[in-house]
Amino acid sequence: MHRRPPRSTPLYSSAASDVYKRQDKAWYLFAFCLSRNKNRLFRLSRIKNLFLTEVHFERKTDICQYNSVFPIPEEIGNLIDLELEFTLDVGYRLFDTLDDTAIIKHENGYTVKLTLPENNWLYDFLMSFGDKVTIVRPKSIRQILKAKHEAAREHHKGE
Repeated sequence: MHRRPPRSTPLYSSAASDVYKRQDKAWYLFAFCLSRNKNRLFRLSRIKNLFLTEVHFERKTDICQYNSVFPIPEEIGNLIDLELEFTLDVGYRLFDTLDDTAIIKHENGYTVKLTLPENNWLYDFLMSFGDKVTIVRPKSIRQILKAKHEAAREHHKGE
């Protein structure tokens, strides 16, 4: 027998999905929230007072409609289709961070095709690879990263 948590404690259910994805260094769960009666993205380290119940749910098959790092709630940003090329030596990071189905290994490296929100997380993620990533498309992301790298270089100029 278990005690029900206080009413102020959010109730989380993996009814919609039990897929755990890693975004950079944090783990997230996309699931149905019983408190808000909608799908949400939960950072696992923030879930408190987790408890097991005997309630069972039927999995919804249309919940993950994008080939992405994690399913995207609407409020995160505009989704963009990316095609990226990575060198062989960063393969471990790709497989630690991205969905395996988005990664294609070839002789000279990896091709990654996925859909992600265009936001600062994306720019930071791509910039963390330095010269180990090439943005094939969209070209607009390549231009934004060039500007961000140039701004960082100018920031440290003369040091």
